[in-house]
Amino acid sequence: MSNLGQKVIFEDGRSIVMPAWKGGQDGYGNLVIPDIRDVDTVQKYPIGTKLLDGERVFYYAKASSVGVTKTDYGVKNGYRQHIAYTTIAATASAGDKSLTIDVDTDDYNSGVIAKNELAGGFVVVFNHDDDAFTCRILENTVTAGAGEMTLTLQDELPVDLAVNADHAECMAHWASGCEYNTDAEEPVVGVAHAKVAAGRWFWLQTWGPCWLGPSSTGPCEAAHKHQVVFESTGEVDNHNDDSAVLEYQQHAGFGLCHAIGGGQGAPFLMLQICP
Repeated sequence: MSNLGQKVIFEDGRSIVMPAWKGGQDGYGNLVIPDIRDVDTVQKYPIGTKLLDGERVFYYAKASSVGVTKTDYGVKNGYRQHIAYTTIAATASAGDKSLTIDVDTDDYNSGVIAKNELAGGFVVVFNHDDDAFTCRILENTVTAGAGEMTLTLQDELPVDLAVNADHAECMAHWASGCEYNTDAEEPVVGVAHAKVAAGRWFWLQTWGPCWLGPSSTGPCEAAHKHQVVFESTGEVDNHNDDSAVLEYQQHAGFGLCHAIGGGQGAPFLMLQICP
């Protein structure tokens, strides 16, 4: 396990910030400033590496087996939650940084989960005596269906845990299964500046000025309409309390620049997902 002490180096106003160490990641310590349209067949940075470019923020991400086929619409997290509500499989003590849980064939990919597939993700633990708590996952052991998985954690367990009395759920890193789709259940996690083939690594914009394809009506088309939301297609539109679809859609940001004559500009918007 690495313990990198990093200096932040700026190159023409840009800098790289390494994430917390996690297992199975190549490129740890690489501070070379990339181009935002780089698509890598070989991993060059850990997933979750942050690229700061003034008011824009990008994260190093990985495409799912579907890939990113559009650059003008929002990119989704195509992974569903890996492990549903399950039992703790081995006793653990407060202060421990490992946890063993049960995996079932009803879980993601029928419980077939590769080593460190959850690295960088999170586990929430439901303790029978206390409130729930969350820890970042640094490593996980492999499972081939129903069985036990051991998680190495970044954070100490705050309480003792008992077999079968306590429970947990897990998700992978939110940027590890990026794709374009129109699934209404899956959230937009950012914007891609290049098409990305399945399983490749790329830079995902999550904050700052950008452009996204508007719906047929488009956002910011009238006065006092600045709040922008994502539709299930990844297009952007105005938040609208009178619309059964747009009332509860995911917040995308706000309109950044109106047209010369008023109404919708390009639309340029201030993307607001992850700073």
